[in-house]
Amino acid sequence: TSNLNMERDFKNASVHIAEVNANGDMSSSKPFLYNEMGSSINSIFLSPDGRSLYFASDRSGGYGGFDLYVSHLEKGTWSIPVNLGPEINTAYNEITPFMHDNKIYYASDNLQGLGGYDIYNATFENGKWSGVTMMDREINSPEDDYFPAFNNQGDMFFTSNRLGGLGKNDIYKVIKTDANLMDELVTEVP
Repeated sequence: TSNLNMERDFKNASVHIAEVNANGDMSSSKPFLYNEMGSSINSIFLSPDGRSLYFASDRSGGYGGFDLYVSHLEKGTWSIPVNLGPEINTAYNEITPFMHDNKIYYASDNLQGLGGYDIYNATFENGKWSGVTMMDREINSPEDDYFPAFNNQGDMFFTSNRLGGLGKNDIYKVIKTDANLMDELVTEVP
């Protein structure tokens, strides 16, 4: 089973949105309009343009556990969150969304994985999600692998509590060894 206990780690978590000035100072923090009593929102990803907010929530009406949702900023107001649907969400937990190049990367503890949380990706085309794929065994392990992220150069990072790490959760970087073959090698970030 997963070492990340969703009930213990994210119980009653919610989102607050603040204005940030040019110096990085925050002001006027307000709760997200769609926080719900009795449910949690966690692992938020705000798109680089600031117009889409992806998150995991255990709110009612989902497919089970934590599901992934998106809300869009429209005319200064966040839209009602939309569940990303059964192509992405399962009866288990889907968490830690990250969008990169029209793909969503996220973690799931569904039974098709190697164990614990595994990292998946899917493509958004023609208004729907398709091509859900579990990342390679070099990325996923029998332990928890989550929080996929990319930097501006397209390098992928993720967090894992796999054996051989330096602590409870370590950050790993995916290094492409051959651009044509797309071989990937996972190394721990010092």
